[in-house]
Amino acid sequence: MSEQWLEWKTEGKQVNKPIVNFNGKWRNKLSSEMIITVEKGIVSGIYQTVVGEPSHNCEEFPLSGFVNGHLISFIVDWKQYGSITAWVGQHIIDINGNNERIETMWHLVKNIGEEGKEADSNSYWNAFLSGSDVFSKI
Repeated sequence: MSEQWLEWKTEGKQVNKPIVNFNGKWRNKLSSEMIITVEKGIVSGIYQTVVGEPSHNCEEFPLSGFVNGHLISFIVDWKQYGSITAWVGQHIIDINGNNERIETMWHLVKNIGEEGKEADSNSYWNAFLSGSDVFSKI
């Protein structure tokens, strides 16, 4: 698969960063969706998950973040479920212009509560999850 990677270096100089249109609807491989808007490098939007607690399956959560050229970061606070996920990634498009996607790494942290800190020092390890995700534009 041929992919287009735009290289740019600053070397202490001001350069024009590539402009990527992140605006719109994106879906990951688990069918969760996000609608994002980027204005002056600031990301805002809605994330609708289809995984996790049965009670928040298909709930919508606000997301926010930043864009820097082909790079994007965004976070979602899962509110009453006591966790936050942060994604960082890069916009990639095949050389033929098809298969526009954002390839990301994510970290999720769960609130273990004060009692978890006292009861089991291994609880800290259970509070952190990491993985990768690919979002395709729809």
